[in-house]
Amino acid sequence: MPLSLLNKERSAMQEDKQTKVSEISISTYANYPVSLMTGGKAPFSDWRNPGSNIEPGLEEMFRRCVLIYQMYIYYILTVKRFGNEMADKVLEIQVEQFNKVSGKMAEQFYQVLKNVHGIVSGRAENPCVITTEGGNLEVPVEYSIALQFLIGLEDSPFYLTDEEYRARVVPDFRGQDFALEECLEHGGTAALKEFLVFTQEVNVTLQDTPGQRGTREPTRN
Repeated sequence: MPLSLLNKERSAMQEDKQTKVSEISISTYANYPVSLMTGGKAPFSDWRNPGSNIEPGLEEMFRRCVLIYQMYIYYILTVKRFGNEMADKVLEIQVEQFNKVSGKMAEQFYQVLKNVHGIVSGRAENPCVITTEGGNLEVPVEYSIALQFLIGLEDSPFYLTDEEYRARVVPDFRGQDFALEECLEHGGTAALKEFLVFTQEVNVTLQDTPGQRGTREPTRN
């Protein structure tokens, strides 16, 4: 998890009151954020940083990028709470749900989320540091993710072909790289606020009880 989010997580957990742990099925747990996303509810409704200057025509792409990052926050919190195996099972169920809407959508969701995970994991081992007049400065991981979205998504005006990428072509982002970074940070914070307590207050069972599998939201304490 990005260092900035880890720090926010520690603060949130310190401020959080003791909650009663409830038990839910793995499908209910997996479908919880999916139901919030498809219903346009928080945190997915809170994706845009109010101060960001997003060019006309890029809002929808930015929104999709932030929504995937928010789903990634849920994934990484699941890893921290239940381990990698459980998190991957949860991800499989979520892909199944998206596949009911569109096979292409499900494939893109899985691939992009894995790309984000690769960036975060790589940066955890090898932080990107630049030297400024004020000293060394670590580049936020959200900026690296923003760049990957901008040059890697085919509907992005900054998309690079494999040939262009190998030739190290650098697009003129016109400030949209920083705008997307800001939205990713904003949306990530909103997702952490919503999902941290939830992932801590439930236990997940691998078996579904009759009639439990679905997209209904679990009862909150």
